[in-house]
Amino acid sequence: MSFAAIDCADGFGRRPRYLRLSMTGQCNFRCLYCAPEAATRHTPAPSALTDEEILRVVGVLTRLGVRKVRFTGGEPLLRPGLPQLMKAVRQIEGIEEIAISTNAYLLEQNLEYLIGAGLTSVNISCDTLQESRFVQITHRRGLDRVQGAIAASLAHPEIKRVKINVVVMRGINDDEIPAFVEICANPKVDVRFIEFMPTADVIYSRNLLVPEVEIRARITRTLVPTPADDPTAPARLWAVDGLPGRVGFISTMTHKFCSLCDRIRVTADGRVARCLFAETLLDLRSLLRTGADDEAILQALTRYWLGKPAGHRLDEPDFLGRPAMIAVGG
Repeated sequence: MSFAAIDCADGFGRRPRYLRLSMTGQCNFRCLYCAPEAATRHTPAPSALTDEEILRVVGVLTRLGVRKVRFTGGEPLLRPGLPQLMKAVRQIEGIEEIAISTNAYLLEQNLEYLIGAGLTSVNISCDTLQESRFVQITHRRGLDRVQGAIAASLAHPEIKRVKINVVVMRGINDDEIPAFVEICANPKVDVRFIEFMPTADVIYSRNLLVPEVEIRARITRTLVPTPADDPTAPARLWAVDGLPGRVGFISTMTHKFCSLCDRIRVTADGRVARCLFAETLLDLRSLLRTGADDEAILQALTRYWLGKPAGHRLDEPDFLGRPAMIAVGG
């Protein structure tokens, strides 16, 4: 069934266009900035939304204007049947783009299936190019598999963009900034440096934060600001002198990008977050499982989105909405 879209602009003119859809709250890595003490089960919890519920939610969200879906986690590739679900989401009227965010440990073996399901762009978390540091950060071995998945993604003609996300941490991996920039020798690459930020499962120290201005100062190649493919995207992009790829900065702590945010998130257990740092979430699963029809769900989503605040409060001392990144989907 198709529905006419409705205008759902919040008080700051922002409309939901981009859905970040968490597949599972589980992950096969234990990254020190995300979920070092997370449970080790690799299957969705019983509370996770079913495939049918996910398809229904996406269908309703297209009426609010959602056109792009990014599959996230935890680690989305741990969800059984992900390519089939991805294909079904891509076939929903209104959905124009499918992407995935992954630690890439399982990506290479699943890449053809995902591309067959409609995948065209990949975000890969990779915070170091050194095996010993990889183990230190993720508490797992597997850098070779991540690098193999990056190479396979770059080589595949159907993958238009490979975004490599690097959380920069002082004294841990900040000396690798120039080495990551050199990956931009491939024209399909965006290397995106992300400022370290507090989350619910991590003891936060500002001593680990390397602000964008310092990251840029450590790049010896000349950077020139370049227009973003999507002006609402959180990364500010720069062309790199002598290299065809691009460098980006996601600077949540020092350069808020909330004013253009068009992202809405659905957690694996069926809660909706209008902001990664939302202090209140909408319990969508209860609506789905207590007989609410699509119109009731649409109205609940609309009311929730219209309450989206002007910006996050992550830098305020009394802020309590620090996300469990493994659950919300980054």
